[in-house]
Amino acid sequence: MIASFLRERFGVRTRRTRDMLTGGVSLSIAQAVSIALGIVTTGLLARYLNAKEFGLWALVMSLTGVVGATDLGFGNALRNKLSSLYAQGVSADEDARLYFLSIFAMFLGLAALLTIAGVVGRAFLPWPRIFNSTDPKILSAGARLFEIGIPFFTLTQAFGIGQMGFFSYQESHWNAVFGTASKALLLVLTLACVGLGAGIVPLNVAFLSGSLAASAAAFFVFVRRRGWTLTPPSLHTAARKARDLWAKSAEFILLQLAATVYVQADLFLVSGTVGLASVGDYVLVKKLYLLFGALQFSFLMPIWSAYTEAVESRDYAWTRTTMVRAAAASAAFFGLAILVMSFFGAGIIRLWTGKVVSGRALYVLLGTAFLLQGWSNSFSVFLNSVGRLRRQIGLAALAALLLVWLAPRLARAYGVDGVCLALILSALPAAVSNPIESFAFLREREREVSESPSPAKLMAAIE
Repeated sequence: MIASFLRERFGVRTRRTRDMLTGGVSLSIAQAVSIALGIVTTGLLARYLNAKEFGLWALVMSLTGVVGATDLGFGNALRNKLSSLYAQGVSADEDARLYFLSIFAMFLGLAALLTIAGVVGRAFLPWPRIFNSTDPKILSAGARLFEIGIPFFTLTQAFGIGQMGFFSYQESHWNAVFGTASKALLLVLTLACVGLGAGIVPLNVAFLSGSLAASAAAFFVFVRRRGWTLTPPSLHTAARKARDLWAKSAEFILLQLAATVYVQADLFLVSGTVGLASVGDYVLVKKLYLLFGALQFSFLMPIWSAYTEAVESRDYAWTRTTMVRAAAASAAFFGLAILVMSFFGAGIIRLWTGKVVSGRALYVLLGTAFLLQGWSNSFSVFLNSVGRLRRQIGLAALAALLLVWLAPRLARAYGVDGVCLALILSALPAAVSNPIESFAFLREREREVSESPSPAKLMAAIE
């Protein structure tokens, strides 16, 4: 339906562009719906559970979520490989199936190992210190939830490569369907548990089961759409395919770690330099900007695999045009976000939380930092798609170091606004470097094509 609308209304006829826009629009709509459903679900849990139980739930979800999100970088490496094989057509289909099932088997093995570690580790971890409580009920429930959460999260991650597959084959609209269905299912299960008066452990089991069910459903639908059998590859083949992806996987790990440190450091810097009382106000403004960031990524994710396929097909003109448009759209989107937040942000936060967060400078400066990061991300998606990660890793590490060094110094003079200034300054190197590297890569590839002999010249040389 979306594809037909784009074709008829805007004359979008290129399959790659049509699939990309269909996925981007679908994911953006799904993201907005998911955010709304997530707010309702979280609010319901906050009212149903007491303060300690809700805090325990949030902490355990965070701990097990870190375990489940550790994919060793193979998810993104697999995504690029499948996109490249997709560009080669039917002849590469069996190779794609083997890569897909090899990484799936590896993730299942990782899930088993982490589950065993969780069962064994439960008896040795200092739960009173972790949960800062001596309440036996809280400690027992927390340890049990941690033990249960690991297999659920790791299995959800394993089946989650189906979502990577949909991105690779430019069928991102299916991820929008399953993402929205997952949030809706979680809300239904939460309502059912609240209606039945379930305790915190069964409530979380239902919560985790819903996420796993949605992830597994996406996996099997993807495999069915490819027409693949689930016959597992041999151990030798699986090991060879995983080893083939390892080099890029390791680079993705480093990039993810550096980016995670950078994204999380500002909260600790605000607390350490300005005071804990200022963290609450800062994080509310940041959460609103993060919503804009989530919407941007929803639109950029389908472009990632489209870039890989376009470069593999040597369609550099399309790649360049799309990159310029994505960067311009990102800058305009965050520029609009700054305007909205500058004039209406305080009112939105007051309506949402009842808190008053004044000071327009905070909204403008933090928004400017997000604008620079959004601009960089629009090019980072391209660089990720072609495996150009090393400079990005260095820039992400540099950004984290600059932020940690600048924030305390600027905060002493300007308070929270100083931390925002540090965010802006630390984001500048990547904002300048990423577009330069992206266009340089394209020029290099275009030069290779222009210098390579054409079929006509080859025939003339042979004759």
